[in-house]
This record gives sequence, structure tokens and C-alpha cells, in this order.
Amino acid sequence: MQPWSLTTALAAVEPDVWSTTPFAAIGAVRSLDGGRVRFEMRTRLAAAANVVSRQDLPPALQPTHADGVSVARLSDGRDLERAGDRLTAAFGLDSIVRVPVGTAAAPVSVFAALAASRAIDRAEIDALERIARRAQVLADAGEPRDVRERRLARLDALAPVLRTLGAALDVRDVFDELSRVTREILPHESSVVGVFEEGGRQVRLHALSAPTGWTLPTVMRSQYPDALTSAFEFALHHDLASNPLERDRPAARLGVQSAIRLPLYVGGQLRGILVFNTREVHRYTQHDVIVGRRVADYVSLALSHRQLADEAGDAAAVQARAANLEVVDGLLKTLATVLDIREVFDRISQIAEKVMTHDAMSISKPSDDGQRVTVYVTTGPLAELQTPFEIPNPAPALRERPWEFVLVDDLAAHPGFAETPAARKGMVSLLTVPIAGEGRFPAAVNFFSRAKGHFTRDDVLIARRIADHIALALSHERLAAEERRAVELKARAANLELLDQLLATMTDATELRELFDRVSSVVKKVVPHDAMALPVILPDGVHARRYASAGMDVAGMPEVIPVPPAFVRDPNWEHDLIDDTATRPEWYNHEIAAMRFRSVLRVPIRIGGKFAAGLAFFSRAPGVYSQGDVLAARRIADRFALCLSREQQTEASRRADEASVRAAKLEARVRALTDELDARTGYRRVIGRSASWKQALTQATQVAATDTTVLLLGESGTGKEVIARFLHRASSRPNGPFIALNCAALPEQLLEAELFGYERGAFTGATQSKPGQLEQAAGGTLFLDEVGEMSMPAQAKFLRVLQEREFQRLGGTRVLKTDARIVAATNRDLQKAIAQGLFREDLYYRLNVFAIQLPALRERPDDVLPLAEAFLGEYGRSLGRPPSGISRDARERLRSYHWPGNVRELRNILERAAILCEGGLITAEHLSIGTVSAPVPREQVVETGPRGAIPVPGASEPPARPTSAGDLQSMERTLVEQALQNARFNKSKAAKSLGMTRSQLYVRMRRYGLE
Repeated sequence: MQPWSLTTALAAVEPDVWSTTPFAAIGAVRSLDGGRVRFEMRTRLAAAANVVSRQDLPPALQPTHADGVSVARLSDGRDLERAGDRLTAAFGLDSIVRVPVGTAAAPVSVFAALAASRAIDRAEIDALERIARRAQVLADAGEPRDVRERRLARLDALAPVLRTLGAALDVRDVFDELSRVTREILPHESSVVGVFEEGGRQVRLHALSAPTGWTLPTVMRSQYPDALTSAFEFALHHDLASNPLERDRPAARLGVQSAIRLPLYVGGQLRGILVFNTREVHRYTQHDVIVGRRVADYVSLALSHRQLADEAGDAAAVQARAANLEVVDGLLKTLATVLDIREVFDRISQIAEKVMTHDAMSISKPSDDGQRVTVYVTTGPLAELQTPFEIPNPAPALRERPWEFVLVDDLAAHPGFAETPAARKGMVSLLTVPIAGEGRFPAAVNFFSRAKGHFTRDDVLIARRIADHIALALSHERLAAEERRAVELKARAANLELLDQLLATMTDATELRELFDRVSSVVKKVVPHDAMALPVILPDGVHARRYASAGMDVAGMPEVIPVPPAFVRDPNWEHDLIDDTATRPEWYNHEIAAMRFRSVLRVPIRIGGKFAAGLAFFSRAPGVYSQGDVLAARRIADRFALCLSREQQTEASRRADEASVRAAKLEARVRALTDELDARTGYRRVIGRSASWKQALTQATQVAATDTTVLLLGESGTGKEVIARFLHRASSRPNGPFIALNCAALPEQLLEAELFGYERGAFTGATQSKPGQLEQAAGGTLFLDEVGEMSMPAQAKFLRVLQEREFQRLGGTRVLKTDARIVAATNRDLQKAIAQGLFREDLYYRLNVFAIQLPALRERPDDVLPLAEAFLGEYGRSLGRPPSGISRDARERLRSYHWPGNVRELRNILERAAILCEGGLITAEHLSIGTVSAPVPREQVVETGPRGAIPVPGASEPPARPTSAGDLQSMERTLVEQALQNARFNKSKAAKSLGMTRSQLYVRMRRYGLE
């Protein structure tokens, strides 16, 4: 099965593919020798055949002769560097099925692809197999007789084309006539001949036959991969406007819809392309391609004849110029007399004039990044320019690829050269050739002329010979300069070694600042200077302290000076070399100029990789320092860095020793305060073995490791703060702060100020900003005791904290974030408070995420004596004569009492008893508790006013006024204590019964130790 016969067969079955299957593409892949593959693909928009390397196709498109059908996806392992992958991706092809139709010796595969990433079903595979078998039958049967006769008749009709081409040596001279003759056999509205350049990457317009006003660019870049243009057989386009690779091309913008594109081979090499265009969609078929190929063969023959004629003319021209090349060799004698080419460049131009006329010459060298060009030397009218000088690179495209020469016929019309100094001096045309040498971007020798289009390709050979001689001279000049620098560096290195030894001897035993004048006199032999200074950077990074100086009058100079902004912005700066401070715009250089110093060399001193100090050399003469002095200055700076580092380490060691002593004292003090605080706040006093208490501890343990909000419920004195501290110590943030805030102890405004903080001027007396408890508890726990007493406005603000974890200080506008864990406690019935409108329901549900009900002490009588023993142990550490124990009757009294004030009441009673027993045994008489063994029912007490409560029948009588105290303070303490007991340590009720405010009650509780 021949490739062309399979191509015509696929073209024959193509309409059935589009009408009966969902496939978006069909094609064939045939294996050739030399690792090549013939790849043909057809879509609704175009058809093309190319000969490519196997590596240019994805594995799913490789020709095989394996038994059966193979299914794959082109997107698996797609590499857009491969020509086949780029082409199939452009048409959106993915799922593919392949059917072998060839032989093992000549594998051929027919494939079809979907424009979708889905599995190909069995019916679609069967359809492709039927189409492949039909194509194979058509290919093996050969061309039908009637088709062959029509093809031969069309080919015979092309005879006038040969006669037309024979009338001229250049196809461009007769291309309009050729197009007219061909149009009768192959209808078209325009035809094009293009010549490939840059290996097929771009096409130069060679000949065009088209309607008036129909133009194409002179040079067009190829939109296809190189592999698809280097050996293509044909390209047949049905609808350019819909083709993703063609719709933005010049032909499509001109309205072309259908096109036939055919290769032009000259001498076995692909030289160009022949194109026939029409504005009619789907105008051409595969039979038109056969006719077009015959026309392409004729055009290729005409191009070949033209090439032979050009080569004959070139041979004569080369022979005529051979003698001129001998003159160029005279350059060797001129260049042999000097090392610096600038000394004889005028003579070089005179010799070059004999073989290639020009008005001016120059040598230029691009910068390392290729962005700019330095003009090294000039002749002719350009000699008026002061060299060397720098200009923007006029041909930046040359940075991207190797180049052989540049011809510019009109500098003024070229966007890169129009504003160059040569163009401003009247130069019009240019020939540039590279100078062979080292470096990524080579230097160039440039020839200029005042005449437009003066230079041609024929001048390139001579220009290259001149450039070769110049390259040899420049190479020798570079080698001599390198040898001279090597000698200088060797001498300088020897001086540096000697300098390093002297500096080491001088600075190892004494601080640098004490020897700075002597160091300056030694350094002056290597880096000449009139003054030297060493500023050290301060911790703020923008100021420096004058550490040491020599040769400068520092009497009126400040001790601390600002660091130049350029050094702050770029801490990695290497050096700062100033030839003349009087001409510099920086303020710090103006200050140096005012001190009559003209030249400056600054180098950084880095310690631990950080900019720590600077070393500056000053001279009263301009232009004293060069790049050669930078190495010596850095060597000196390195030695000074060692000295400063040693001094810093010594100072840091001294400060560390002092800090260690202070830290040890502070740690001991903190430990003592912590022990005292733990004893007072209840840490480690999670005591009890009753079931209800253990249940509360179990719940606390379960929730402690999380950041969940916890609500502690229970009567006053049941240990809510103890559990709160237990939650904090057992959480993931035990080292963070524990902040406790009693919501009932503060008025509304003061509570908000304490909770949220305030800014300066937020209210009268706010003289400075203060962070609130929410900020102070960051990374720790905020314990809100008696949260039920919080005012409604404060509740609304605190609700936002729980919802959004953000708040604002009083008087502030900045939104702050908090990550404090919230633990709240209350002895009130919050649901009843919600019903009464005293507590927000939404806040309740935010707080009541994890509620823990703490039992009253009367509900855990087995815990009374263990708690009593623990409290007495604490008192023993603070009292001079600790109690020796608790008597049996006192134990019975403690067990039988109903403890309305819970654990807090137990603690206060035992503290009083410990004082009264004076180191002896605590007896029942020392316990200030009544004889009632059952709690007073709540319904038997009726509040009647701010002065107290009226007992009703059945209520227990209040205890008698104590007679052991003889002053008013004892009486007041007893009244407060009795009110707290009667109110079961509910401070609001106790305050109301005593006729005082809550704040006044808290003052007395703190005064008498009843907290």
C-alpha cells in the first residue's frame, strides 16, 4: 500500500467519518527508514502530510503492527515540545483509537481521535475498523480509470505553464501570467511563492499574484513546529477562519478560506512554498493537491535555474575580489607594531578603504547582559565623538542567537539605529560583522557610509577578513593587559599578606580603637588615604556610632550619625567608590566634601553575615581610588571584623554572666511568688473523693485539651476558680497567662474598660492607652467570674468576641484579634435571668458550649475533712504556731454543718479557728458556725428591702452577736461574715441585706480576709 494511494483513500472515506462518527480527526502513520515516520492527519478544517522523526510523535501515534486495536489518551504524558503533541493539542484532540492496516515489514496505522477526554466505546471502535478496511480496499484497488483520465487531462492542460516559465529566468517576472494560466485548471484568487529562512522558522515573500490592494508582509513567522515544516508533502485547508492555528494569520485576515500549500524543493533541499488561495470554504479536494504538485515542480525547476545563474555570477564576483583580499593582509604589518589597537585604527580604516569603500569605522562591545553597547574606538566623521561611550543596544535581537552579519540600508528607517550617534553624524548605511573572541556577546567591527544601501552581501567576506585581523590584535591586547594585572595583583597580594600580619600583631592584644592611628599609618602603605573612619551600626539599623577615626577633626562631629539610605536599602552592598565628592548629589558625600575630602572608598564590615560596620578611606585628591584598591580594603575590613567580633563576644559574655545572676535571682523570686500564689488561688487544691466532685473533674479533664468555651455553674464558694485554673493548667496553653476578672466587682463602664482596654482620651482620666484583659490573656485563658452580673451593653460587646474573636478598645477604631480561651462562671440561674430580660439568650448559648455543674459542699460531705486538713496545712506555713489538729467534736460539727457558703466558708472558718486555737487543737468552740444541721429552705426567706430580710416562722434564728471582740471592726467583720453565710455567699444578696453596694462589700471582704 503506497503512501499516496492511502492518502487518496482516506480522502475518499473522509465524508463518512464526519457524518457517521463523533471523531474530530482521522489519519494514518507509516514507518519509514532512518527512524522517520510519515504522519498524515485530517480534520474538518484541514489535512496535511509530513515526514518527521519518531521522537516528534507521542507514543499513542507511533506506527505498529500489533494485533488488535489500541486505545489511548494523548493528554497522558503530553509534551508540547514535540511537534505531534503541539498539533493535536491545538485541535483539542485527546482520546484516540488506532487500527493496524500495514504489514510487519512496513507498519501502517489508521487512527481516529475525539476532541474530548472520555473513553471510546465499542461502537466507535467498530466504526473505525470498518472505515480502515474500506480505505485499505480502496488503496489496494488502485486509482479508478475515470478518475485517472480526469487527472491526466488536468495535468495535460498545464502545458502552458512550462512555456510561461521558460520565458524568464526569474519566476517573479512572469508570476502573474503563471497564475492566470493555472487558474483555468486550479481555480484560485491569489497565489504566493515564499522562500524559507532560518531553517523554516520564517518565510520571505518571493512572488505574489493577487487582486489590487491585496498585500502580505515581506517576512512571516511560521506558526508550526520546525518538524512539521522541514519535510511536509502538502497542506490542504478548508476553513482558515475556524482553524485555531490559522485564523489570526495574514491570509485569514484578508478573507482567505481555502488554501493549498505545497513544498518547493531545489537540489533536494526544501527552499520554499507555493500557495493557492480562495475565499470559498471547502473549495479544494485531494485531487486538486495532485494538480498543484505538478505546478510546484515547475516552479521548483525555475528557482533551481535562477540559483545556478546566481552562483555563476557570484563566482565571477568572488574571483574579481580575490586580489583585493591580498591587500587586507597588509593589516598584519600595521597591527604588529602596537598592542593598543586604538593607536592605529585610522591606519586600519585607510587600508580597508582600498578593498571596501566606507566613510567611517568603529569597534563596539556589548555589556554582559547585552542591554547596552560600548563604542571602543571610531574613525572618520565619528572620530569627533569622545570614546569610549555607551549607548543602548540598537539590535537587541542579536542577543538571542549567533549571528554572522548585519546589513542596514537606511539607519534613519531602522527603529534601533535611527537615534544612534552615527545616524546623527550623517551616516546612512551600515555593515556590522562580529569579532571572534570570548564572551557570550561578541564585539563587532562596524562600517558606515553616507550613501543609502551602500553595502551588500558581497562586502561581508572582506569585512570578515578585516574582523579576523582585529580579533587577533584585540586578543593580544587583552592577554598583555591580563599579564600586567597579574603582576600588579601578585605585588599587591604580597603587600596584603604583610599588612595582615602587622594588623594581626597590633590588634590581637588591644582594642582596635586604641590603636587606630597606628593601624592607619600601616594601612596607608597599601591603601593611600588622608583619613580613615570606622562607624559601627546601632541596633536600630539606621544609625551608626563613631567607633574610631584617624586623620579627622572629630571635635565638632556628632557621636551618632545616620547611615546613608542606599546602604540601608541594600544591606548586601559590596563597596562604594567615589571619584569626586564635589560632583555627587548625596548629602553624606556633600558633608565629606565640606571637610575637603574629594575621593572616598567605603567597604562594609559584616559579622555573622549581617552588615555591622563600615570602613571608609578618604583622600583630599580626586580620583585616587580604583577597583584595585577594593580588594585591599576588603582584606582590611575582614581583619577589623575579627577584632569587632572578638570585642562583641567579650562584651556579650560579660552581659550574659550578669544576666545569668539576675535571672537566677529572678527565678528564685518567681518560684517563691508562684508557690504563694498557688496556695492562695487554689492550684493543687483539687481535693475531694465524692462521686459528684469526681464527675466534675472528669468533665474538666475531657474538655481541658480543647479550646472550647466552658461555663462553670454552681453556688458561690464551690470552687469555680479552682476548676478554671485546673482547666488552664491541663490545656495546651499552660504556659500562657491566666487572667481572672470578676464581672460583679466593677461598674459597667469600668468593666468594659478592664475587659476590652481603652485608648488614650477614650474617657476622662484616660491619659494613656491600656490593653484590656482580652489582650493580656492572649495565648492563655480568660476567666470571667460571675458572668451573670455583666450588664446588657457589655454582654452585646462580649458576644462579638465569642462570635468573631475580634474586638475594639474603648475609643479605638482598630479591630484587634484574640485567641484567649474563655472560661465563664456564675452562681445565678441564667435561664431565669434570660426570662427576666437580664441576660442575653444568644450569649448564653455561646457560653454554654460545655457546661460543668459544680456540687455544693453539703452535697459532698465526705470531702469536708480532707479539705479542712489541706487548709490547715496551708495555714501552718503562714502562721507562727500552726494548729496541732482538729478535735473529734470539731470534726463532727464540720461534717454536720450544711455549709451555705460552701468551700469558701469552710476555709474562712478554719482560718479563724487556726488563729484562735493558738497552736493547740481546734475544738468546736473555735468554729464560728451555728448548731443548725440542715439548710434553710430558700422559700422561707423573703427579701423586703435594702436593709435585710425578715425571718418568717420556721426560719432559724440568727446567731448571737459575738462578745469576744471589743471593737467596731470585730463587730463589722462578724456582720459581714453572717450576711455572707445567710446569703450563701451570694454577694449581691449579702450587700443588699447590709444596705451597701457590691463594691463596698468587696472592700470589707478584702479588709477582713473573707474573699
